[in-house]
Amino acid sequence: MSTLISIVSVNVGQPEVIGGSKSKPVRSGIRKRPVDQPTVLLTSIGLVGDHQVETHIKPSGKQLHGGPDKAVYVFPADHYVDWRAQLGLDLPLPSFGENLTVEWINEERAHIGDIWRWGEALLKVSEPRQPCSKLALHLGTTDVVRMMWANGLCGWYMRVLKPGFVPSVGTIEIVERVHTAPTVSDIQIEKRTKNRRR
Repeated sequence: MSTLISIVSVNVGQPEVIGGSKSKPVRSGIRKRPVDQPTVLLTSIGLVGDHQVETHIKPSGKQLHGGPDKAVYVFPADHYVDWRAQLGLDLPLPSFGENLTVEWINEERAHIGDIWRWGEALLKVSEPRQPCSKLALHLGTTDVVRMMWANGLCGWYMRVLKPGFVPSVGTIEIVERVHTAPTVSDIQIEKRTKNRRR
């Protein structure tokens, strides 16, 4: 039996200066805007019209931003109520740099490896979002990084298994649920615990 997720907003962004660090301008693609067309092409590395900055590979082998495992960033719309209260900020969608703002699903319901059908495309839940300094600079508060690690309201990334045109309104179908796999929340808690031990 499939489960449907409601699309609230589909968002893309171009790199722009979001602030400065050590007197140098900092550029990022975190400032997304909702698309105004009914469909968008989703490729293996993300939505057409969306671009990332600092997409290089770290010494650990992990890609900093973007890449196949981080092709689409998903964020639950329900989190905005909590974040507005916790940060005391008016946060319009999509303030967290997400490509896809959704309803019904969250970090405790999404399992690593779950497969979604979004229009012509197939996607796979890959990993939780790890907050960085760009998010703090974008929102104007360093508290958000610490708070996101603590409260787990982080959203997650998805890998594109099959590219195609995707709708900007309507629903997304979960076609395969890996109930035996850890949830996004489980992985986020594990990463948080490892960071504390360092």
